[in-house]
Amino acid sequence: MNSSSPRMAAAGLVLLGGLASIATTSAQQQAVGGGLRRFRLFDYKSNTGVDSSSYFDESPLVHEAFGDFEDIAETELFFRNLGSMSSSSSSTSSSSSKSKDSGDGPSPTPKPPTMMKPPTMRPPTMEPGPGPTPKPPTTEPGPEPTPVPPSPTEAPVSSDTDSPTMAPTPNCNLSPEKRNKEILNVLSSVSSKSDLRDFTTPQGMAYEFITEDDRAQLCPEDDNLTQRYVAAVLYYSTEGDGWTECFEGDRDCGEGVSYYGGKEAFLSEDSECDWAGLTCNRSGELERIELYDNNLGGTIPSELGALSPIDTIELQENAITGSMPSEICDNVSPLGMITSLTSDCGGVEPLVECDCCTRCYRP
Repeated sequence: MNSSSPRMAAAGLVLLGGLASIATTSAQQQAVGGGLRRFRLFDYKSNTGVDSSSYFDESPLVHEAFGDFEDIAETELFFRNLGSMSSSSSSTSSSSSKSKDSGDGPSPTPKPPTMMKPPTMRPPTMEPGPGPTPKPPTTEPGPEPTPVPPSPTEAPVSSDTDSPTMAPTPNCNLSPEKRNKEILNVLSSVSSKSDLRDFTTPQGMAYEFITEDDRAQLCPEDDNLTQRYVAAVLYYSTEGDGWTECFEGDRDCGEGVSYYGGKEAFLSEDSECDWAGLTCNRSGELERIELYDNNLGGTIPSELGALSPIDTIELQENAITGSMPSEICDNVSPLGMITSLTSDCGGVEPLVECDCCTRCYRP
């Protein structure tokens, strides 16, 4: 064997010393839990494998000392060769030592084997956990805002359209414009629309009373809408503000000695059946008009002929002039329901021309 054998033997000792250190370190790493594969160490004197307790986890430290062994077979082959080299180097070294002792001169002092420094273990890297949840900033309550008064709004402008512009009334569930228009359509069966829209006529004033001034606030579908309107037309047609008693707003209506005792003034918020000189049947239908001797003027309105089942109209001893409307005469018995129709139609100069009256009075 050549002169490099002692060097190889020394290298084997170095490797064996490092092996012990790596075995110890590997055991420590096994406790930590590092490594993916396992390899087996050999007893190089007996050239046999160490028992199962000598299996260690492979780790980067083993790769650093012995290189990267792809599998267990390659690792065993390496250490078998290393064991054979170590045995031959030992025998060669001893024979060389004997020959040098025999007189070849002083042998060089062998260098002590260098012990490999055990690798330093690196602490496992800890992944950062979730940080503390930040608390929302605390805001101190500031001063309360000063309330701003609402700005006044303009009154809605009425129009003759079907679209509502004001809140519906609680009685009819209609806007005022819609309610007025529907009432106009109902009353147009009794009076002409031109008279209803003309607020200087008795019909126009009565329509305005029903839709605007009357506190009863009737709806278009109410059964007594027409007769209340006709009673208002009678009031305006006969100059009701000049009546002797029970005119609109008369607080003394029915007081003292009066034919209208217990009755209410015309155009009050009470039922028209309670107005002075008007009487209704049990169904609430107007059937008697008795307004004699109360200073009625003007003319007799034709709308009285639309009242059914009225049977009595007594308007004598007043200042009414003109002619009895044909709409009323057509409703006189035996053709109609009226059994008593009286007026100031008698004498040489009658105030009322009436050919259908059941009785005429002299003025």
